[in-house]
Amino acid sequence: MTLRPCGACGQHVQLPSLACPHCGVNLGGKLARSAAAVVMGLTLLGADEPDRARPEPLYGKVEQPAPEPAPEPEPERPRRPKPAPEPPPEPEPPPEPEPPPEPPPEPPPPPEPKPILVEPLYGVVLTPLPTPGPVVTDGPAREASGPNDAEPADDGKNNR
Repeated sequence: MTLRPCGACGQHVQLPSLACPHCGVNLGGKLARSAAAVVMGLTLLGADEPDRARPEPLYGKVEQPAPEPAPEPEPERPRRPKPAPEPPPEPEPPPEPEPPPEPPPEPPPPPEPKPILVEPLYGVVLTPLPTPGPVVTDGPAREASGPNDAEPADDGKNNR
């Protein structure tokens, strides 16, 4: 456990804490020291001399170098005439309309149903089941009148 003295009250404070528990002053941390170092470095960069190549003399007048003579202009070269623009290409004739697509072929008829064979586990031979066929109706549905159509008798049990 590292202790350091508080800058405001002088009491010793544990190092990882950021504020003094006695007076409540912010102790700062590595971030504050790093920020101070960055500010110092930026200050030194900004205070640098602008031009180190030609420092001004401490006294006297600075001689101005003689201006360099302007380069001689190059003689103009004869320009080539521009080629005549090519005529625009002839537009292509519009494409012929495509014929309508052929209708898809009709699907083949379904195969004949095969009889369903049941193979027993213990060797009992069963006859094949009849294949399902279309449902045949004899006409409109009739009302049935049989013992199952009557209301159920009350057998003393509450069916609710």
